[in-house]
Amino acid sequence: MTQSDRLATPVSGPLEEDVRSWTRKHGVVVWLDLDGHYTTFVDQLASAREVGALPYAVHAYRGSFLELLLSLEHVASGSERPQVLLHLPGFTEASVRDTPLLELYEAGARYRKALPTLITDAAAGRVTPEQISVFTDQPDLTLDAADAWLSALLRSDSDGFGAQVRSMTATAVLDDLLANGFIASRLRSPSDASAVWQALSAWTGLPAAWRDAAMPQGAHSAQDVAFTLASWALAVEYVHDLQRAPVHPTLALARDLPTSVASTCGTLATHLRDRHPETYQRIADETEALLADEVEAATAADLGKVVTFRFEEDLVLRAALDALAQGTWDDANAWAAQRIAADEESVWLRDDPHRRSAWQLVHAAADLSLAIAAAGERLTPQVSLEAALEAYVERGAPVDQAHRHLEQRRSALLYPQLPSFEALRDRCDDARRTWHDWAERWARDFNELCSQQGFTPPAPQQQRTLFDDVVLPLTRESGTTALFLIDALRFEMADELYHQLAPTPATTTHLRARYAELPSVTEVGMNVLA
Repeated sequence: MTQSDRLATPVSGPLEEDVRSWTRKHGVVVWLDLDGHYTTFVDQLASAREVGALPYAVHAYRGSFLELLLSLEHVASGSERPQVLLHLPGFTEASVRDTPLLELYEAGARYRKALPTLITDAAAGRVTPEQISVFTDQPDLTLDAADAWLSALLRSDSDGFGAQVRSMTATAVLDDLLANGFIASRLRSPSDASAVWQALSAWTGLPAAWRDAAMPQGAHSAQDVAFTLASWALAVEYVHDLQRAPVHPTLALARDLPTSVASTCGTLATHLRDRHPETYQRIADETEALLADEVEAATAADLGKVVTFRFEEDLVLRAALDALAQGTWDDANAWAAQRIAADEESVWLRDDPHRRSAWQLVHAAADLSLAIAAAGERLTPQVSLEAALEAYVERGAPVDQAHRHLEQRRSALLYPQLPSFEALRDRCDDARRTWHDWAERWARDFNELCSQQGFTPPAPQQQRTLFDDVVLPLTRESGTTALFLIDALRFEMADELYHQLAPTPATTTHLRARYAELPSVTEVGMNVLA
C-alpha cells in the first residue's frame, strides 16, 4: 500500500485531515500519544512530507531528544508562521515538563485523539453503533486494524440495493417512506428490508430495542418503518436537549450516540416539523405514549430549548404559571420569552393561537411584576420635585408601560379557550392588584412630597413653560415648525413612541419629561396653548 493509499483509508484519512486542520489553525501542534497508538501513522506522515504530499512539517521523538532538537533547529526561522506536527509517544502533560521540549510544548497547541473515539467518529453513520461497539471493546486496538475493519465492512456492501439506499440522505429516505415511494416498494423483499434497516441504524443509531417497542413484530409496511425511524429521531433530539439523564432505559442508548449520529437525528426531526407538520404531531404524540416514565418524571427545569413533545409545552406552561404565583418572575419571564421567540419554529405554537396567547399573557404578567420589583415599593425618600421626576422617568414609567401592555393583552387575548384559562386569569388579576398597590403607594409618596416642597415645580419642569422654552426657539429657525398636541399621552407612551422613531434615518429625536398641571384635566392643561 502506498503512502497516499494509506492516508486515504477510512480511519487514517479523517485523522490526517484533522491533523492538517490543527496545524493550519495553530501552527505548532504537539501530539502527546501516551500509548503510542499513532507511531506508525506519524512515521508514514513524515514519509509523505518528504515527497511533498503534506503542507506541514512532521517531527517525532524516537528515543533521542538531541536528534529531535537538531531537526527542529530551523522551525521558527523565516517570516511566516511554521506549520509543524511534533509527535511525542509515551508522554503525558506532566512528564513532558521534565524534557527539553517544555518550551515548545507550552508555545504550541496540545493535540490528542483517543483511538476508540477516532474509530467511533470515523465509522458513525456508516455502520451501526452495535458494530462499532463490538470492535472498539476489543483489547489491544490498533489503527491498522481499525482501517482494515472499516474498509472490509464498507467493501462488503458496496453494490446492490443497500449501496443505493446509503447513497441517499436520511431525510430523503424518510420522505420516500412517507410517500410510499421507491424505497417503500422494496420493503416486501426481506433482503431489501434488511438493507434499509441497516442504513437507518447506521445513520441514526436506531437500536433493536426501540424498533421492537415502536413497531409490531415482523411488520415491514412503509408507514411502520417511517414511524420507527422518526420516533427514534425525536427521542434522540429530546434526550440531547434534556438537562439530566433519561429515566427510560432505551433512551440511555441515545445519550451515548456519536455527535454526528445525534446530529442526523436532529436533522430528521427538524425536517419532519418543517415539511410534514401534521405527521410530526401525530408521530410525536404516539412516541410520547411510549415514554410514559419520562413524562411522569419530567420537570420544567429538566427540559432544554427544543420542545419536541406536546407534554413539554404543557409542562413548561404550568411551571411558568406556578412561578408567577410563587413570585419567581425571572423564571416565568425566561420561559415566556423563550416560547415566544420559538413561535415560528415550534410546531406546537405555530398552528395554535390559544397557546401563543397564553404565553403572551404570561410574559406580560411577569414583565409587570419584574418592573415593579425594579422600581421599588416607594417613591420616597426624595428631596426635590426634580429628583421625583427623574425617579419616575427611570423607574416608574417602565411599570406603567408594562401595566398598559398587560391590560391591552388581557383585553385582547384572555378568553376561555386558552389552556389553563383560570390560572392565567388569576395570575393576571394578581399582577393587576400588585400594580394598584404600587401605584397607590407612589401617589401617596408624591402627594406628601408636594405638601413639603410645594405644588409648583421649577420652571424647566412646568408644562406651562413648554411653548416659550421649546417651541418658540424652533420657530425662529429656518423651515417649518409643527407642534402636535396629543391628549392623554402619558410619558411611558411617549417613551414607546420615541423608541420607534429614534432609528428613523436623518431624524433627531429627544424625549424630556415635564410635570402636568394639577389637577390634570383639560381645562387646566389648555394653558399650554398660550
